[in-house]
Amino acid sequence: MMTSGDLADEVSRLAAAAGCDLHRISDLRSDPGSVREQWSCAPLLLLDLAAARDCASAGLPRRDGVVIVCPDADPHTWRCAVAVGAQQVAVLPDAEAWLVGALADAVDSPAEAGRVLAVIGGRGGAGASVFATAVAFVNM
Repeated sequence: MMTSGDLADEVSRLAAAAGCDLHRISDLRSDPGSVREQWSCAPLLLLDLAAARDCASAGLPRRDGVVIVCPDADPHTWRCAVAVGAQQVAVLPDAEAWLVGALADAVDSPAEAGRVLAVIGGRGGAGASVFATAVAFVNM
């Protein structure tokens, strides 16, 4: 979500270098439903300072993968980052290489969460192998 056209163009250039398609939203107020949907499902969210302020004031929940992109980082930038729960502040052009890497990582399919269940037999012949097989079969 970028309100600054110049910054959005720069981010678009970096996304193209990473092979990443962007879904751009320029204003939270113009399309709040789309913002909430993207907020919950996008693997990576890039915000400029104005968008970060809007998202923080809209009460969007904290989540992983929020990055504030800005041309310089002053104390106000860091306060906005904390308010919105950003994991990173990318100061361009210094953080271009990092941002291209983050965008490339977002393109890769994310690993899905899995569950592990250990079955340990108390002694030989207790049926742990049969039980483990049954559990695996039922959860396929």
